[in-house]
Amino acid sequence: MSEAFEKLKSTKKKNIVFIAASALIFLIAVGFFVWNTMFNVKLGTPDKNNGNIVNGGFVTEAGDSIVLCVMPSTFTYSEGTALPEQGIIVMDKDGSNTRPLTQEYGTYLSYDGTWLYYSKVFDGKLYRVHLDGTQKTTVTDFPVSNIFARKDKVFFHNDRDFTIEYITADMSAARTIAKDVYGTEMNISGERLYYLSGETVRSVCSVKLDGSDAKTHIDIGGGHSFMITKKGCFIIIEGNLYRLDLAAKKYKLIKENVKSFNIDGDTLYFVSPDDKYLYKCPLSNTDAVTKTSVYDCNSVGIANGQVFTPAYDVIYRLEDGGYATYGRYKSINEAN
Repeated sequence: MSEAFEKLKSTKKKNIVFIAASALIFLIAVGFFVWNTMFNVKLGTPDKNNGNIVNGGFVTEAGDSIVLCVMPSTFTYSEGTALPEQGIIVMDKDGSNTRPLTQEYGTYLSYDGTWLYYSKVFDGKLYRVHLDGTQKTTVTDFPVSNIFARKDKVFFHNDRDFTIEYITADMSAARTIAKDVYGTEMNISGERLYYLSGETVRSVCSVKLDGSDAKTHIDIGGGHSFMITKKGCFIIIEGNLYRLDLAAKKYKLIKENVKSFNIDGDTLYFVSPDDKYLYKCPLSNTDAVTKTSVYDCNSVGIANGQVFTPAYDVIYRLEDGGYATYGRYKSINEAN
């Protein structure tokens, strides 16, 4: 009887240990799930137009074509048609075969596969037009910026009401998904829209594309040119480029002295505020900088592998050993 009793006690101890271990594993699993759900930031696939929109949206991909807007450095004339060889133009994906789309100036160009959307300079309203120039339509009666056109919806910042909204592609419904958005920069990645918010544009926030699950990720104390790419999140703070870790709520210096930038794969293109030259370097080695032949730049756009930068009344496209220009001089190749 004593032997049986000892066996029973041993079995109970084993069961208690097993139950305790199982409970611990369960708690760890639950804790990881809660942490992963609440704190981990899964960016998903970034919209390919993110970098261009941050740079004012003067260029965008349109299938196998590229759409570009060439604007003068200053507007010293009344509203009307664009100057010769300026306005919104379409070209083949290699930068050749340019043709005019509309003799207007537009920013935040975005193409949904059927329509080209843009914010018209002078009134700021949202317009759309087919790539052959037909069926131009006024979409809003208020100024907008940061346009992201998708097959079913068009997202934009309402510059009058400081909100982020969308309108369905058939223009049958509209919805506000974020309010009090005083910073106008925003990106789409996966099923979320990320934006800078607060009156001093201090925080990186996001919301699902249907307007639910709003979050504040990190307080950066102010910044601009917020961009999400396949290489992560980036932002310029006080003239320096940083990479953001939204999950850890940290940011790391990537490159000093940056006015504007864009990223294509592992290549960082940036404009220096000192000499306004366009530079490039690998993200994996930002000390290995190459100075291009293009100067007096303000921003950088990338479409179908082509790199563009506006300077005064023309837009340059990088080429091996030089550049091509679009604008007053039509499209020409220049050995520099």
